[in-house]
Amino acid sequence: MRRSAARGSAAEVVGPCRSRPQQQLTASPSHATVVRGAPESYGMVVDSHEVHEEIRDLSKRVKGVIEGNFQKNATSEDQVLQGIRRFGPSAQSKKILNRENEAAMLALKTGVYAVWRCEEPKLSGANTDFCARIGYQHRCFCGHSLEEHATLKPSRGCVPAPRCQACACGGFNYVPNEPEEIGEGWLSRRRSWDPLKWSAKCRCGHGHKQHDPQKRHCKECGCGGFTSHFLCVVCDRDGESHSTVFELEQDRLKKGLPVREAFFPLMALDWSARELVLDDPTGGGALTAPPRNPALETNEPSSCDKRNTLQRISLPKLCPTSEPTPLLPQHCTGCGAIFRSAQVKFCSKCGKHRQQNAQ
Repeated sequence: MRRSAARGSAAEVVGPCRSRPQQQLTASPSHATVVRGAPESYGMVVDSHEVHEEIRDLSKRVKGVIEGNFQKNATSEDQVLQGIRRFGPSAQSKKILNRENEAAMLALKTGVYAVWRCEEPKLSGANTDFCARIGYQHRCFCGHSLEEHATLKPSRGCVPAPRCQACACGGFNYVPNEPEEIGEGWLSRRRSWDPLKWSAKCRCGHGHKQHDPQKRHCKECGCGGFTSHFLCVVCDRDGESHSTVFELEQDRLKKGLPVREAFFPLMALDWSARELVLDDPTGGGALTAPPRNPALETNEPSSCDKRNTLQRISLPKLCPTSEPTPLLPQHCTGCGAIFRSAQVKFCSKCGKHRQQNAQ
C-alpha cells in the first residue's frame, strides 16, 4: 500500500466521532478585518472598506445629533444681552467699544474712516468691512496713538497713512491694542495685569514693542521681522492677513459699506443696551434716543396688557385629566446623579431604575 493512500482523508484519520468537516470561521461583514480559517490563513489582514464606511456613517449620525440638540455658538446673542442687563458689561469690553464709538464720531466729523480690515475672513459670517474701528486713542505698531500722528488729510482722492510725529514711523499701522482682540482676555483678569506692558506677540516670543517700527526686526533676539503669533477673534486670521485702511465716505458709499450713523457700534441693539455699554450712546449728539414709554418706566400696565388680562379672566377653567402626568425624579435615588432628560429610564452612573414619585 502506498503511503499516501494509507493516510486517507482527514475524516478517516479522526474517526467517526469527528467526521464533521472543519468549518471556516469568518467575522461578520460589518467588522471583517481578519479572516479566521485554516492555520495558514489565520490573522491574515484583508480590506476594511466596510468598517470605514460604518465609521463614517456613525460619525454623520453623531454630528446630526449634536447639531440638532446643541446650539452652534457657546452663547447666543440673547444670552449675552441678558447677562449685560443683569451684571453689566466687563471693564475691558466697555473700554474697547467706547474707543470704537469715539472712532465712529471721528469718522463722522472728518469724513475719513479708519479701519483694520481682513477681506478674506476664515470664520463664516464674519464682518468683511472691518475687525476694528480706529480712532485717536488706538495705537500704531510704533507704540504711539493716532492722535500723535499727522492729521488725516485726503490727497488726490485717497487718504495716505499719516506719519508719526514722535518717531520715524513710516505710517500708521494698526496692531491689536488689547488682549481681548486676539482671544487672550484671560490675561486682563490676572491680579498682576499691567496693560502698559502687554503687546501682541511675534513668533520669536517678543511683543511688537520690542521690534523696530521701521525695519520690524527684533531688538531682543535675531528675529528678522515681526510675524504675528496670534489670531483675530473677529475673522480668525493672523495679523498679516489684515491691513490698515483709510478711506473717504464717498468710497464707502460706492462699495455699499455703512457710513455716518450706521458706522457706530451696537446700532442693531436696543437703546437701553447701548446705554449700559457706551459712555456716550448719542455719538456726540449725532444719534437721538427713541421716545420712552411711560408705562414701562412706572411699571403700569398698558391698554394692551389690560385687554389681555380681561381675555385671560374670561377663559374657562381647564378640568384636570383623568390620568395625571407621572412625576419623575430629577436625581438618582441611589447615587444622586442628574437625569439628563425625561426619557431616561436608568441612571448612567450606577444603573439604578428611575422610579416615579408618589403623588
